[in-house]
Amino acid sequence: MKRFLPAVLLALTVGGLYLPLARYGYVHDDLVMIRSISASRVPDLSPVGTTFYRPMGTLYCHTVYAVFGMNTAGFHLLAIIMLYITALVVRRVAAALTRDDVIAWGAAFLYAAAAHLHLDAQMWMVGVFDNGATLFSLLCLLMIMRGQTWLSALWFAIALGFKESAAPIVVVLAFWIMVHGQGRKAILQMWPHALVLIAWIIMKSMGTHPLAITDDHPYAWGLLGGHILKNIGLYVTWLIPVPFGFLAIIALMGWTCIRRPAIGVFLLIWTLLMLLPPVILVQHAFRYYAIMALPPVAIGMAIAIRSLPFPRQWQTASIVAIATIQIVANLFFIQGHVGRGIHDDEPARDDGYNHLIRRSLQGE
Repeated sequence: MKRFLPAVLLALTVGGLYLPLARYGYVHDDLVMIRSISASRVPDLSPVGTTFYRPMGTLYCHTVYAVFGMNTAGFHLLAIIMLYITALVVRRVAAALTRDDVIAWGAAFLYAAAAHLHLDAQMWMVGVFDNGATLFSLLCLLMIMRGQTWLSALWFAIALGFKESAAPIVVVLAFWIMVHGQGRKAILQMWPHALVLIAWIIMKSMGTHPLAITDDHPYAWGLLGGHILKNIGLYVTWLIPVPFGFLAIIALMGWTCIRRPAIGVFLLIWTLLMLLPPVILVQHAFRYYAIMALPPVAIGMAIAIRSLPFPRQWQTASIVAIATIQIVANLFFIQGHVGRGIHDDEPARDDGYNHLIRRSLQGE
């Protein structure tokens, strides 16, 4: 029974934090999706003419609406279950990296309790684009760690089908294989992933080409410019929402690299690669875009605490204490932030939360 206690506590944590959100209805982009569903009961999975090709996300939304209709508790419940499963996969990946159950469960709790990042993706049905891409990217990595290349490639294809920001995970896989495999030749085992990526690029090219997106487009992007440094600062600070968060994450990764160099460098590369898609966006910067970079940060935080020069019992107690503080703090945060909402005549606050969601809460 003791073996299942952490999983039960994790379920209670996720439910306690996010179940209160189930009373809220569909939000802006959800309604756009619902209008599309109502116009055609058959999901349009063609990439032609689309800016974003996300067939798995589209299929998910069609299925959820077909089953639950306007009963929004259904999609909220599914989002909560997906978050719980993702936290369990974070635990599996952390265990594969460290062979330490305390670190693994600590990382799972730190990931699940990060409501300051998860909130927006939990608040609307289309949040599954980010949640799904995160879950299947992690499964993709976990399967590579276990030597199951074909299954990893399948999860990679599904992750791309939820959101294109999953693409950098293939570089994370390549780095893992080079370090833990048999050098550069081991990369050749990733040819199924290469086929998936090529197929996705071909399908993506049938829609709006990324280079055709104009500077005034909401999703305009650029590899150079002042937005790069600005976005890096924002996302790093949002990943660890404490005073001097930028310095905190540098210290965290630095200490992890010192104590466990190979793992620390891997986590740093993983974090930076998964931040790349949102960082290059010129006009969009939202906290929930950092969800895909959260697993390596949560694992790194747990490793850093576990590596402190304290007795093992103190290290464990420190992880439990920090996870508990984060859970309690985010419980109060959700109640205060979601309950407040904003009015249509109130300007959007530049705090990383989607103002469309908060506007939908004004009548609650």
